Amino acid sequence: MTEDPEHRPNRNLTGFWAADREEVDSIAQLVRESGGTVTAGPKLFPISPTYYAVYFEDPCGNAYEIVYRLN
Repeated sequence: MTEDPEHRPNRNLTGFWAADREEVDSIAQLVRESGGTVTAGPKLFPISPTYYAVYFEDPCGNAYEIVYRLN
């Protein structure tokens, strides 16, 4: 990871594992309620038929992913 001297968001994506699909959905809702922006999902992604995730940005524009693998 790199940090911009001006503290602007960069192209890094920080990912976290979820325990199940419900946790992915719950975090997506929490992001919306907290002022973040869901940019994709929560849904199954074509990365794999078992890849259920949500991608989002915090209010500062930093990018994150929460993923649950069904297998």
